[in-house]
Amino acid sequence: LNMELNRLTSNDRNYGIDLLRMLCMYFVCMLHTLSHGGLLANASDYEPVKVYIVYFFKIAACCAVDCFALISGYVGVKAKFKYSNILRLWLQALFYNVILTVLLYFWIPGSISLKSIIKAFFPVSSASYWYFTSYFIMFFSIPLMNTVMWNQSRQSLQQFILTIYFLFSICSILPILCGISVPILYGYSPFWLAYLYILGAYIRLYGVESLFILRGNGKWTARLNAVVAWFFSRQPMRLLVYLTCVISTLLLYMPVHNFIIRVLGREPICRKLIAHNSPTVILAAIALLDLFSHIKLSADCVRKIIVFCSPLAFGVYLIHDQIRCRQLLMSGAFKRLLELPVAFLPVAIVLIPFSIYVVCSIIDYMRLKLFKVARLC
Repeated sequence: LNMELNRLTSNDRNYGIDLLRMLCMYFVCMLHTLSHGGLLANASDYEPVKVYIVYFFKIAACCAVDCFALISGYVGVKAKFKYSNILRLWLQALFYNVILTVLLYFWIPGSISLKSIIKAFFPVSSASYWYFTSYFIMFFSIPLMNTVMWNQSRQSLQQFILTIYFLFSICSILPILCGISVPILYGYSPFWLAYLYILGAYIRLYGVESLFILRGNGKWTARLNAVVAWFFSRQPMRLLVYLTCVISTLLLYMPVHNFIIRVLGREPICRKLIAHNSPTVILAAIALLDLFSHIKLSADCVRKIIVFCSPLAFGVYLIHDQIRCRQLLMSGAFKRLLELPVAFLPVAIVLIPFSIYVVCSIIDYMRLKLFKVARLC
């Protein structure tokens, strides 16, 4: 979640990418509201329409994590690599991990052990934040990946990206059909973040459409390539790809989910359809990156809001998803939302993550001021 990495000048800054970072962090808050908050686990106890509502928002937001990794490559491939960047993020993670653990130790007596407080001083090795741990590991391979991106041909990079997509994304859902699996921890790994970094860097250098350009000089090849170029040059089409991925995943997942629960009595096998390395989830993330990278924001007031809010997004993640806060405060906290009337459930699912985002942003703004006084940023 490298919100503060690769700071660009006002002339080079892509405000659409900053806006995407903010949207994705909002999506992450939504995912945690649905999962840790208990809505996903308890939705099946209510009428089917509520199950579809909950899973629609889950699927619409689950590409956010992939988006963050894609942004890392999109921005990082043309930015100067600095070890101080990861140190700055580590200090921020350390600050919140220790402060929140100590506060919970006094706020909820008996809930936090002394061992947990000691582990809080090691946010990476203790895996207090799974994404930051994976990103921390991946970060040190960025110089090598950037060198590869600048020195390999577009065709060889295209082949690599599509091959990994087939092996670790398409093949990941084959157990549902025929029992073949290439495990990658559902996308929760440094390897997967590294792959998405390369994919994001490729999109920055060559554009999304080049992933689907066919080789050859034939008439039909030229026509197909022209259609691909036309399709990926229009904002409505980029939005259409994202919406198509979300709706098709929902329509595919729910029947499979219901069938496996009914026949096998368990769910994990169909989770692959909505995992971070799911084929449609990756395509949705690519579509959002392409959509927002082409957004032009000319209003100064909007730019100022984005510049102010974007650096706070990483803090939103560190605060609301701190492992002890998640276990003691967020776990099952929102499952009673399922008792709301059907018309109000979507409103609650939208507003509660927004409230979490705003409150955590205010807290991180105060942390940022403190760090500036202490000259830590």
